[in-house]
Amino acid sequence: MQFRFNEARTLQAIAELLRRHSVPRMNYMRLLKLLYIADREMLATHALPITGDAVVAMERGPVLSHTYDLLRANEGAWAKFLHKDHYDVMLLRDPGKGQLSKAIVAKLQEVSDRYQDMDEWDMVEETHKLAEWQKNFPPGSNSSHPIRWEDVLIAQGKADLIAEVEKDERASAMFDEVFGR
Repeated sequence: MQFRFNEARTLQAIAELLRRHSVPRMNYMRLLKLLYIADREMLATHALPITGDAVVAMERGPVLSHTYDLLRANEGAWAKFLHKDHYDVMLLRDPGKGQLSKAIVAKLQEVSDRYQDMDEWDMVEETHKLAEWQKNFPPGSNSSHPIRWEDVLIAQGKADLIAEVEKDERASAMFDEVFGR
């Protein structure tokens, strides 16, 4: 199962997480962990991911691959809205919420509130507990390994959603192709 990465929705989701703090600034590793947890939970509860990003297992836990690359590069459209200062990401301008449903905003807020007292290293430990990371990251490895979204659903006891999610993603891809999105 492979999703299409939704860059605009990902940027808006990051902004939503940053807005949850009194100072719209956060360690980028912590930010990536919060977004991943929200993404995996949205997939399990609504059969739709937030980002559509590919996930890899890395030494410090699961990572949304394209999102990680975009945050590190801090170029193009992202640089208009976000600024990376060493290990922190800051919100410069609001990219809006047009790509975020009420359910996505609620999930981002809920995840942010749940982990509000955890720093980036606590979040690493938290994501090391996830079965999909444990399954896909061999002990002693120092490289990245793909995590299938199927493994994410299975880890949350939602294997029965796999066929439905695949069907919905194929239909959505066909719609986008027909209407040039």
